[in-house]
Amino acid sequence: MNSYTVHLFEKLEQTFGSEVMLLALSKLGVNVHNLLLGISVEIPSLHSLEESCIEIVCELESLQCQMTQIKLCQELTSASELLQANSCWKTRIIQALGRKTPLCSLEELGEKILITDHSGKRSSFDLEKLLKTLFRTQTVSTSGERSLMSAQQIFVVISQVCSILSQSLRNCEGEESLILTTSELLQLCCICMAVSKYSLAGAPSCEAKFFGWLRQEIESLYKSIQCRNLQWYQREATC
Repeated sequence: MNSYTVHLFEKLEQTFGSEVMLLALSKLGVNVHNLLLGISVEIPSLHSLEESCIEIVCELESLQCQMTQIKLCQELTSASELLQANSCWKTRIIQALGRKTPLCSLEELGEKILITDHSGKRSSFDLEKLLKTLFRTQTVSTSGERSLMSAQQIFVVISQVCSILSQSLRNCEGEESLILTTSELLQLCCICMAVSKYSLAGAPSCEAKFFGWLRQEIESLYKSIQCRNLQWYQREATC
């Protein structure tokens, strides 16, 4: 193998990563264990290896989509816990979506909101990660057709989640940050999907219907605010 070919293989490894490349080699029948031990093995052509890498990436992406869907369906079944009468989240959600809460900047959300994972590790709120999760999420239409969430659906859910987080920050005046778990963040996404009448593929239909009462409370608050605003404008006009 000449130096130019070696360079091409190295470039391929930089593109896909060592892990994907090893999986691709294994898929092509190469004894990866021997390769890592430095034992001579037959290496497939660059073209075959590149195609195998692409297949592995597609398979991993498909697996990630499946795992994301399963996780969201699990969180949907637990999302009602955020809406218990004694939960501060219930008030935050209704106020944020009913009052059309002004959004905090992404910089402020990232600085003041901390997400705790299952191991207890904390990290700043990352909109990009949340977007990736929603881009892998499937919804089901009224006709039963499954499809990935559209850009418009994702925009609606993200806007609503950010409204809830912004409202929560305003309710936490005096505190340096707002801390919530990864599960709570995903549950907020599920609630926003249900409120917007987006049916999560694979979830029990009764779970989405459960949030109908929340949708009614939000709409009721929004209408009452509109009514008060209209009355205020009418009084101002007569003065």
